[in-house]
Amino acid sequence: MDHRLVPDDVRVPTAQRKTDAIVSEVKRWIVSSEMQPGDPLPKEKDLIELFQASRGSVREALNALQYQGLIRIKQGARGGAVVASATYQRTAAFLRGYFYFNDLNWAQIYEVRRALEPVLAAEVTPLLTDEDFAALEESIAVCEANMADDGDLVALRQAEIAFHTVLAQRCPNPLNTFICQFINDLMSELTVTRNIVDPGGEGFTRDNVRAHRAILAALRKRQTDKVKRLMEDHIHEAECFVCAREGVVEPRLLL
Repeated sequence: MDHRLVPDDVRVPTAQRKTDAIVSEVKRWIVSSEMQPGDPLPKEKDLIELFQASRGSVREALNALQYQGLIRIKQGARGGAVVASATYQRTAAFLRGYFYFNDLNWAQIYEVRRALEPVLAAEVTPLLTDEDFAALEESIAVCEANMADDGDLVALRQAEIAFHTVLAQRCPNPLNTFICQFINDLMSELTVTRNIVDPGGEGFTRDNVRAHRAILAALRKRQTDKVKRLMEDHIHEAECFVCAREGVVEPRLLL
């Protein structure tokens, strides 16, 4: 066994279910040893010896870790388990699955948006790059190009949400980034699965474009307080419209 791969304080599973204990212990290794994507774990036979576990328990634990996206298992003579980085897409997919069996309405979504997005927008104001400004401008341009009766409503709604995603991805707080991006992606998906704002959303579209133009202007001038206030107003206006429409068009969300 290559002992360089094993922390000195490795814990052998006891009464706890072996598979779960191995999963927990490997996670602890990854964090405590500051392992990085691509770093190898001990070979399967070494893990069996180390944890005093059966081959079945070790393989089940490794499969669970791979399913969670924390490791990947390379095949072949030189294969084995290596640390992997769990992607946003994979993690968000698990979280969406949670909401399949929980009631969630637009008022609840906007409750979280009100609490997070204005603060996030203010926080990223001094951090935005030329590429960010270009992406923000492009999202508004797509909305304006699809405002006509023959426009692509799905592209329009997704472009509205993309404006907010650009800001979320620039946030230095990874937890805030994840939550806000998850909410944005959730709303983007809903533009396809359920129609909550059309027909009758023409004024909503114009208000969104106007608000985004004002926020973008304040962002360019690095006016942090003004950005926060404008985002608060924008989220409030959107919430009022969408929640009012929810009772008329669709009482529940399909995730």
